[in-house]
Amino acid sequence: MSVLKASQNRLGLWKEAIKMSKIIRSAIWFKPKDTNEYPMIFTGLRHADIYEKIFKAGFKLSEISVCEGFMTQDNRFVDRYEAYDIAHEEGQIISDNYWRNGGLYSEDIWPE
Repeated sequence: MSVLKASQNRLGLWKEAIKMSKIIRSAIWFKPKDTNEYPMIFTGLRHADIYEKIFKAGFKLSEISVCEGFMTQDNRFVDRYEAYDIAHEEGQIISDNYWRNGGLYSEDIWPE
């Protein structure tokens, strides 16, 4: 098998894996600044709820680097933009507010 063909096969498998994955909950990936600590991921229904958990755990927003996103059913963290693509592909978007900034919001798939 040629290198190009093998690469195309891997890309096809990767696309299938992404396609089969659904968004299952909101998440925030964060890492304390200026430390060697590992990043952490907190999850919840809404990002505001997750921030509350982070603050209750003793972290201050000024002391952490943050990326808002979502968890997939295969336990991957994805940012808002990749999450939008996945949710759109899987037909999960109920209220499409993509015009906001191009990313997915929890309200887009789990209306209040």
